Amino acid sequence: MVTRRARRRHHPRRTTPALERPGRHTGQCKHANTGKLIAPLAPAFNPKAFTDTAKVDKWFKRNCNDVLSRECSAGEKADVLAYLNSLK
Repeated sequence: MVTRRARRRHHPRRTTPALERPGRHTGQCKHANTGKLIAPLAPAFNPKAFTDTAKVDKWFKRNCNDVLSRECSAGEKADVLAYLNSLK
């Protein structure tokens, strides 16, 4: 059985340099495996971003667990939202 930590080391996002993912906050890009369009996160570029509370909670839960291996604190969530709101 593969442990969660072992799977995490081989996650495709970990092997893709950030420079190969242009526009992830401010422009549309495609998912590397599925080819699905990914809408920008910044509300200035995507008015629908962060309008659905359930989706926001799901997004933070998934991404905080993926990056930090734990839930984000309220302060960390506020920092992410403040950064995304500052993008123009």
